[in-house]
Amino acid sequence: MLVLASGAIAAEEPADLVSEYVRLVLAGETAGAATLWAPEYLAECARLGVVYLGATNSYDLASPLHTQLSEIRSGRMRLQIGVADLEGTDFVVPVQLLGGPALPPFEYAVVRVGEQWKLAGRIWAAGRHWPRVESEFVIYHCQDPTQLTASARRNLDAHIAQTSKLLGESTTRLAALRHSKILYYLADENTVARLTGYPTKGMAELATGLVISSHFPHHHELAHLQINHALQKAPLYPLPLLQEGAACLLGGRWGRAPRVIKYMGWVHHNLGLVSLQDILTRDGFYSAAGGPDATYAAGAVLSDMIVAQAGWSGLLELQSLLAKTEQPWSAEAIADELLRVCGWESDSPVVVIQEKFESKLLQYFRGGVEPFPGEMHANVDRVSLRQGDGWFEFVVPAGDDPVAILPTGFLAEEGVVHSSLFDEVMRGFTFEGQPVGIRCSASSISVYDFSTNRLLAVWAGDFSGEPQGARSGEGQIRFRLLQGVLPDALLTDGSWVLARP
Repeated sequence: MLVLASGAIAAEEPADLVSEYVRLVLAGETAGAATLWAPEYLAECARLGVVYLGATNSYDLASPLHTQLSEIRSGRMRLQIGVADLEGTDFVVPVQLLGGPALPPFEYAVVRVGEQWKLAGRIWAAGRHWPRVESEFVIYHCQDPTQLTASARRNLDAHIAQTSKLLGESTTRLAALRHSKILYYLADENTVARLTGYPTKGMAELATGLVISSHFPHHHELAHLQINHALQKAPLYPLPLLQEGAACLLGGRWGRAPRVIKYMGWVHHNLGLVSLQDILTRDGFYSAAGGPDATYAAGAVLSDMIVAQAGWSGLLELQSLLAKTEQPWSAEAIADELLRVCGWESDSPVVVIQEKFESKLLQYFRGGVEPFPGEMHANVDRVSLRQGDGWFEFVVPAGDDPVAILPTGFLAEEGVVHSSLFDEVMRGFTFEGQPVGIRCSASSISVYDFSTNRLLAVWAGDFSGEPQGARSGEGQIRFRLLQGVLPDALLTDGSWVLARP
């Protein structure tokens, strides 16, 4: 192995390059370590212009070499560099942390740049060969470009612009984001798990400012990047409850819209699966018995409570302030800062935050749709719809078994022959380009957006103590959909019909 004066390296094996990089980092030779990386990859890492506080090698944030650097330098932990594995035209070199937390191996990509081997991020290296599509705010790399429908791309661009406005970004910052664009890698679940090292539907990679996901569009992961873009100088480890709660409030989670996540916050609390005071701290959040479904939803409700009182600027302040420190934040100290930012005073901050949280939960007793039983309607053989003040009322000929209702008169986009969400929830029915649909019964109602693969609104009678709450006499169910859940044009300019297998 020959180390050149410039810091570049000529290696017979790609694993030697990783070994030299580890040596330079441990020696504190940051400038020399950076020369071992592919220049194109480093340029991508600087794309969003976000500075992560306390990070010396911002292009390699997730590696145990950096997350456990002090422990490795002290000898309490060490890294074992594995054998390079050929993947296409690149190599993958695993690095295993020994003596520390049981983590899967971290993988470095080693790519050819001219006549030299250079390091690169695992996701970027694999995805750069996939078909590329650009939109207003996003550069997509897709294993299967047919999943990248035009309507979903438009939705995501509009969502990014709206989120930027909510976060208080200037038109100049939005223009910068439009110019630089966010990287989005769309792949199947097995590929996402292989490239991230975890069985996940999606992930935001901070180092590169990219999203990789098997779900499209993945608003939640984009929200993580946009929050950091708004902060410009962002903490590496925000308080998990607020980090995930804010992303849920902006983007929902795993195909469920924000109002559905907040509804689930009420459900989990009502079932006794989560208590806010138990998950305020970092350790409490990650050890909660209810798991991520409960903690993320609670975080969304708490974030909504903060935004209602102190605006997004207040929530962003807390994102930076309550970040991980050498001395962990206590629940009392966290609650005290929440009270201060929201302008509340109390000698018992945890108790007050819990009380206000529970009061806020009452707003989410239903998730954008509610049963509305009443008098029988004369026409029991068709769907009827009328508009009220802030809501739309449906009367559907149905009994206890779920039925599907769909808007009529839509044609699928060119090249779009199915919707994955339609196929999942409307089994037995025929997809004809319908952008949305509703499954309903006397005991549950779910509203879907098939163009973005999201659950937009939901009511479940068993959770609310209304098991037959939508029944309106024999053979009819009746419910109200709050204005804003679906575009008004779908409800005022068209007709809805029972779907037939």
